Amino acid sequence: MSTTDDEPDVVVERSGMAAGTRWSLVSLVAKNLGRITFSVLLARMLGPENFGIAAQATVYLAFAMVFLDFGVASTLIQRDRLDRRVIGTATVINLGVVGLLVALTWALAGPVAAFFGTPELVAVLQVLSATLLFNGLAVVPGALLMRRMSFKLLGIAEVVGTFGGGLLGLAAALGGAGYWALVAQTLSRDLLFLTLVLVVAGPPTFAWSREAAASIAVFGRNVFGTQLLRFVAENADYVLISWRFGATALANYSLSYRVLLLPVQTLGHTANRLMFPSLSRLNEEPDRQARYFEQATALLCMVVAPAMTLVALAAPGAVPIIFGSAWTGAVATMQILAVGAIVRVVLSINPNALLAKGLPHWVFRWTLVSVPLQVLGFAVGLRWGIEGVAWSYLVVNIPLGVVSHLMVSRVIPVSHRRYALGLAPALLGAGLMVATWRLAEQAVSSASAGGLAVLVLVAVASYAAALYAVWLASRRTPAWHSRLEAQVDFVRRVAGRR
Repeated sequence: MSTTDDEPDVVVERSGMAAGTRWSLVSLVAKNLGRITFSVLLARMLGPENFGIAAQATVYLAFAMVFLDFGVASTLIQRDRLDRRVIGTATVINLGVVGLLVALTWALAGPVAAFFGTPELVAVLQVLSATLLFNGLAVVPGALLMRRMSFKLLGIAEVVGTFGGGLLGLAAALGGAGYWALVAQTLSRDLLFLTLVLVVAGPPTFAWSREAAASIAVFGRNVFGTQLLRFVAENADYVLISWRFGATALANYSLSYRVLLLPVQTLGHTANRLMFPSLSRLNEEPDRQARYFEQATALLCMVVAPAMTLVALAAPGAVPIIFGSAWTGAVATMQILAVGAIVRVVLSINPNALLAKGLPHWVFRWTLVSVPLQVLGFAVGLRWGIEGVAWSYLVVNIPLGVVSHLMVSRVIPVSHRRYALGLAPALLGAGLMVATWRLAEQAVSSASAGGLAVLVLVAVASYAAALYAVWLASRRTPAWHSRLEAQVDFVRRVAGRR
């Protein structure tokens, strides 16, 4: 880590924003495409039962990992000034939390397995406790790399970990390891990532300061509380489905949910990884903050809307072809969650915009309101099976997203009109994709790979045509046209063409 007394300041420039976006996007696309590819291959090789056991273990691990950060990473990224005393104290705090979590995992493995009704989980959770150690040790160096906007180096570590772990998991599956192949994949992925991050960021800094610990706690407690509540919101559906319907139903839902996570982890995390430190450095320039916020939201929608619309349209034909006939139970859920992914990605910047303004208590209090509503929706949706749970996710999150946007507009001068105009081209294009697909489906079947490819090409062409039509129409409104030009200019910078 830093070998000087203070972490260097980061100046936010347009070129730096574009380069950061480029490297974040490239690395996260590569990482998540790798993950989805390995998931497809392992799902076909292992089947729903083995996949379901691993999914149950993932629920517990995701809960435990909320405690690993404890709000430390956000504190390190958001601060204007950062010295070795704070960094060392953060490292010591993380080490203490990691040791406690590993011990608790061994102690709770039996009760967790009994709750899910899966005896195999005892050994799986005990072995996977090592991944808590790996991830915990990576919190501080990873946060420092994000603060420095070293997205290229961070991305390389993530991609190498993903592919190294995936290849080891495939080798284990080919060797007949069953669900242990997924355990091997997780452990090797996280160990590789930790090793590379430590090499890039430097050896850990150890120190202790009561003052630094107190300052970390003040900011971090609200961030941690928010993360804990978000975990409840994001995993209550898994717990309820596993408890009510068992491992196979959870496997079908989990596979569908991974489709939602792909754009969230690729696009949403790219935006937040870049926007949180960038917006934090622009608190003295509110108009510039607003432009970045509006532009990022519009670009997210322009990418995620057509991608997830394609997933929803293609799922009935694509799932049996890609995953096998054993996974047809995931089709309807995947279609619903694909639409939910559009909503989630577009709104994903909102909480970090509030954190960048130094308002973690706002985010925490809002989460206290929104999470119970989401969990209640999941519980009501159980009546209609996993599809009902998926519908509840969509129905509840749309109005919640509107409220969270209004909260952001109170502290950042976001124009609601500009915000809506930024989303309009992508949403209109997605609507045209649906209409075009339905018409083309009358002549081309989606049951074959060839027919599916034709339908996808037709839908993509219709989206491109819609965007071009919007571009031409915008020339009549100079303000709107200049806004679209700014988005195109930013995309060119991300691509490295300017």
